[in-house]
Amino acid sequence: MVEPEIGSPNLSHHHEGAWVVLLTRPSYLLGVITLGHSFKKVDSKYPFVVAITPSLLQYAVDALLDSGLQVKNIQPIAPKNRVDVVAERFEDTWTKLTVFGFEEYKQSLLMVTCLSSEIWINFSPSTFQPTGLQPTTPMSATLTALLGLQKTGWNEAHCAYTPLTHPSALTSPTLVTLASIRTHTLLNSSLVVFTPSMAVLASMLQFLYTSPLVPTFSFPDQDFLAHFFAGLWKPLGWQYNAIKMARY
Repeated sequence: MVEPEIGSPNLSHHHEGAWVVLLTRPSYLLGVITLGHSFKKVDSKYPFVVAITPSLLQYAVDALLDSGLQVKNIQPIAPKNRVDVVAERFEDTWTKLTVFGFEEYKQSLLMVTCLSSEIWINFSPSTFQPTGLQPTTPMSATLTALLGLQKTGWNEAHCAYTPLTHPSALTSPTLVTLASIRTHTLLNSSLVVFTPSMAVLASMLQFLYTSPLVPTFSFPDQDFLAHFFAGLWKPLGWQYNAIKMARY
């Protein structure tokens, strides 16, 4: 269960929206504080919330509070059985799914935006109005760029960004449907936009604990979300999550 948040005077009030980042280890502390600073610089109207697990050491919690950041305690979640993930640092990212139950941050369209601590905000969040999203859109995220992963058998055609050109790519990313090739259905979860729902979270946890597909999710939350919302999630323009590729 999600515990009450600390560091906020309005715990009983619902908010229009929020920017949320997960922090489970002190190694990402500096990144989270820097991300929070970037939101202050652009004067975001939505609160920046750091979701933390009991694994985070107290000195890191104190540093977050001393930096004026809003902190929310959550419990970690993970599949019943161990999954071989692509990198050890991704093992905690299953817990990102908990944010889908943050109903205290509720609005009709853009609700909670879950971020990675490796992101830096350099635009005004008030201008964050992706095109093509509807109140019925359960989730939005940017497409995954594949070429930097150097997987055997993948070529330019496997990357969803290959057919795009500027400036139309900013507003008309590659469509994702059930008929899309698999690599075009993959997403990057460093920025995910959705409307929280405890009912949806319950369904997600049921899928996490029982689906035979879960052991194949080497990019934990990303593969999970792509499968759970298959044919339903909508891609955002690359500018909302411009990434520098890394080879694992």
